[in-house]
Amino acid sequence: MKRKLTIYAVSATLFGCAGSYKRPESFESKMARYKSQSAEINKVPDMQVLSNASFKKPARRGPASTGKKKDLHLEHTNKKLYFLTLLTQYSELSKYSSAEVVPTINICPSFHSILVDHNDKFEAEGYAKATRVKLSFDKKYSPNVYKNHEEFSKYPELMLPVSKEDVHPTVAEYLSSNSDANSKEVLSNAIEIHLSKTHDELKELCDTGSSNNYYIYENLITHINKQGFRPGPENMKTLLKTSVFTNVALIKSFTNSQKRRRGRGIASSSISEDSYTDAMVNRLGVEWSNSYFDSMTSNR
Repeated sequence: MKRKLTIYAVSATLFGCAGSYKRPESFESKMARYKSQSAEINKVPDMQVLSNASFKKPARRGPASTGKKKDLHLEHTNKKLYFLTLLTQYSELSKYSSAEVVPTINICPSFHSILVDHNDKFEAEGYAKATRVKLSFDKKYSPNVYKNHEEFSKYPELMLPVSKEDVHPTVAEYLSSNSDANSKEVLSNAIEIHLSKTHDELKELCDTGSSNNYYIYENLITHINKQGFRPGPENMKTLLKTSVFTNVALIKSFTNSQKRRRGRGIASSSISEDSYTDAMVNRLGVEWSNSYFDSMTSNR
């Protein structure tokens, strides 16, 4: 009887261990779990798309051309390219901060080697920290801009949220219902909020190796590779649901504002700084998005 009980006890233990065995977590369930933990960190602004914008594919130059530029950063994985793109966009957007000090990314366990290589490369090319740029907001917008979809869609900065917790109300929504508010102050605060959220995502990438927004970007790559991605407003709206393309829109808008203010463009701090974005656009095969951003600023 004791022998039978011993066998039963051993069997129960073995079955108990087998029952507690965890199968490898699927990508979908991992993404869902990760989203629940980090979705609050960097909510992408709810960008609107101009309905009358241009969505032209780049012209081909000769029969051998595929219509795509060469991938300038082929050695980087999608995740590394995403990190470097977001990092340089954060650096560029920091020029427009009204804060005395903007936090930087100096320690990054998950991307240590590429961060060091990136910094060394910029230093070797004579890259200097971006000089602060003072934006003039007061003369650009009329009261009608905040209430007209087609008008405020030309200014992606007006679609930045005025709080860190949610994507609404946006700057345009807030100013349309608070006519006595200081538009320059509201927009400056919205830029600071966006920079703070972007810095949070960069820290998350450095600490964990991923972010919720990166998973969205990764899913976009998978979708494009499987089904293609035709030029048009709906697919442009999808691109703007990713943090990196939202930043492209903001940088294009701010740069255009400075061109109009000074009568000429601002010298780029480094050719390499733009090349990460160019490589990302090329890798996705969405070069047509450049014509959208051009028409967004030219229609003002």
